[in-house]
Amino acid sequence: MELPNVESINKPYYTPAIALVAIVMAAILGMLIGSGIMAGLLATRGIDPASIGTFLNEESSSGDRNFMRLVLAINQLFTFLLPALAIAFIIFKSEKWKELLLDKTASFSTAILGVLFLFWSFPFIQYTFFWNKQIPLPDWMMGMEESTNEMLKHLMMTNSFYEVILNLLVAAVLPALGEELVFRGFFQRQLQKITSSPHLAIWIVAIVFSAIHMQFQGFIPRMLLGAMLGYLFYWTNNLWVPIIAHFFHNGMQVIAQFLFHEQLSSIDLEQIESVPIWTALFSLVMVLATGYFIWKNNSSPQTQA
Repeated sequence: MELPNVESINKPYYTPAIALVAIVMAAILGMLIGSGIMAGLLATRGIDPASIGTFLNEESSSGDRNFMRLVLAINQLFTFLLPALAIAFIIFKSEKWKELLLDKTASFSTAILGVLFLFWSFPFIQYTFFWNKQIPLPDWMMGMEESTNEMLKHLMMTNSFYEVILNLLVAAVLPALGEELVFRGFFQRQLQKITSSPHLAIWIVAIVFSAIHMQFQGFIPRMLLGAMLGYLFYWTNNLWVPIIAHFFHNGMQVIAQFLFHEQLSSIDLEQIESVPIWTALFSLVMVLATGYFIWKNNSSPQTQA
């Protein structure tokens, strides 16, 4: 009896549609498992999951903040990172890093350009955020978003550098790895194969990326951020580039909260006017110029293979 070839056993067999269905099912299953673990942890503190947004306040101890960081870390791990890794090992097998475009490190210059690509966008993104806020939303959306924003504001409060490291882990490291694996590594790459259109895939994923965060006043800015990360992935043919850019984008906000917490907490966001149009236009020009430079210096965009 002829034994099967070891290489044929390890060779992945899947279609883009199978990969998409698999990651969606894995993410849903992971979210349910994570929600169960989170509910158990919250129960130990007598917290109703429906009121999790009001758990933290200005008087919360570092222990309370660390508890909430643990809850959010579990949510990130089980919704994004663990499902993505599990499906990659199951269906991509020995080709997992190559299929996710993680098999090559990003050059230092490309990584820096990716970070600058997002850095230049801050004023323009803030400009779109102001206009997004002018869109009338139902009370339940506004209430949910205000509750989430209050929780995140109190979560970012720190009494030590140790807490800053934890904030970077929860708000920058885990989202950069997990969300980029799921949205760009899986969804965008497989949708591009199905649609044969990288631009359509990028924008579909950007819309889903924004919608899944459930923060409606920031829907347009986050969609644009998702599209920028998508183009970084497409242009560079390397998932490490959007991962690094995503990490620095979130991480800079964590560091800013640490360094300028008192100044930022005294700002009434409702009284802030939109970013000046000329500042927003300059930001957009710099984003387009940096993006063009990245595109020109990466001459091997993703193929359908």
